Amino acid sequence: MKLVHRIAMLVLTLALALLAGMGLTAFRGPMDGALADETGGDWGDGLIVKPPYAWHDPVCIGDKQRYTLEITNNTGRTLTNVVVVDTLPDVCPERCDVCLWDGGDWPYDDCTPGWMYDGMHTVRWEIPVLEPGETRTFYVEIRLWSSVPDGTVLENCVTVSSDQTEPVTACSESVAQLCEPPTPVPPTHTPTHTPTPSATPTPTDTPGPSPTPTDTPGPSPTPTDTPGPSPTPTDTPTKAPTIPTIPPVYKLYIPDLVNGMPPLPPTPTPTASPTPRPTPIVQCFGSAPGECLVYRVDASLFRGYERDSAGDSPLIPITSPPAPAGWNQPAFVPDSSWRPGAAVWWEAWSGPGWSPLFPGAVVIGLTDAGGNREGVDGTTHLIRHHFHLTPPRPGWRVTSAVLEMWSDNKTAWWWEGALVMIDRQQFGGQVELFPAHVAPEGGMYVLAVQNSNDYMRIENPQGTAFRLCVTWASQ
Repeated sequence: MKLVHRIAMLVLTLALALLAGMGLTAFRGPMDGALADETGGDWGDGLIVKPPYAWHDPVCIGDKQRYTLEITNNTGRTLTNVVVVDTLPDVCPERCDVCLWDGGDWPYDDCTPGWMYDGMHTVRWEIPVLEPGETRTFYVEIRLWSSVPDGTVLENCVTVSSDQTEPVTACSESVAQLCEPPTPVPPTHTPTHTPTPSATPTPTDTPGPSPTPTDTPGPSPTPTDTPGPSPTPTDTPTKAPTIPTIPPVYKLYIPDLVNGMPPLPPTPTPTASPTPRPTPIVQCFGSAPGECLVYRVDASLFRGYERDSAGDSPLIPITSPPAPAGWNQPAFVPDSSWRPGAAVWWEAWSGPGWSPLFPGAVVIGLTDAGGNREGVDGTTHLIRHHFHLTPPRPGWRVTSAVLEMWSDNKTAWWWEGALVMIDRQQFGGQVELFPAHVAPEGGMYVLAVQNSNDYMRIENPQGTAFRLCVTWASQ
């Protein structure tokens, strides 16, 4: 694919050069991006969207793939409500993990903060304002499962739109391949050289001086006293002074010579070992009965969809009335009309499209007067849940706060009164709440959810589940 692209670019370049030599003009289009604003007519005018850059091509099945997305506002005017949508390869979500799986800190894991994953094929960001000449870069990270077929082509497309420009799409491809694990090489031991001992010389007899032959003594003559000269006295030899031997490995100082002692070797200064940085701690809070309060709105008071099926209509946010005024705001105080949520379950939720639920979360709903799970057409549940985020250790700070959502039927989600997700059912996706909606030191927060049931004319399941995972790290 890359070779074909390069050949095509070479042919295009030669054609343009030939036309220019003939005095003709040709349309100049984008070479490595796309234009949203065609009014400029020249490359470089408009909203520039580069194809997603795959960090690994090919990428090994079972490994992580990261994409770099880059957009530039070259329109000469301010763009508002810019939406960046990255459409993931077809293997997601059935055979990949998206943005978050092991609690690692961005940028080493996850996606660029502010990402919103729909639980299926897209990750998106919303930019209120993009100034002229401004460039924004985003990162998307996925992990391929081992079930991805060898040789799968991974196409990733990014689409950018704004109030002032039409949507622009740019795509790229990479290949997933099965990589053989490297064969470990046994460590090579370097033999230690052992010096060969010197041979001990065989002792040989050293000849000594030959003895002086002596004459056989005869009878001694009778001695006579013959005066002779007095013996000359000899001087007693003076012993040479002994000079102390100084080990050559030490530095010699004059005082040491005076004292007759060798200097002591220098004392090594111990090197302080660096203190290892503590591993980040992830705390997860799942929906649970008794911790959520639920307010029931009858179908006669509010209809959540224009049509009977939620799949055919977008969710309509509930108004007040019939909802209590300010029900989704942090300062709201529920009265006795709010009931503790109950754990509910339908076997249909074990089927394809609904499962699996994330661990640690319980589906919350209501029960009827007989204690049976409630599943009534058109009923709306309003849910409130409080989170108290406390550092696990003194001085630790939040580095990530991801909200995961699941529901039957469609839902709208408010965090501290701000709408963070709407018009989703089944696995509703993940939303990174830090740093826009969660402070580094933690604190108290309120989650509010609207779940409106559609009309099936039979017993109609209705339930909501969520999980908040907060990552703390030392500073």
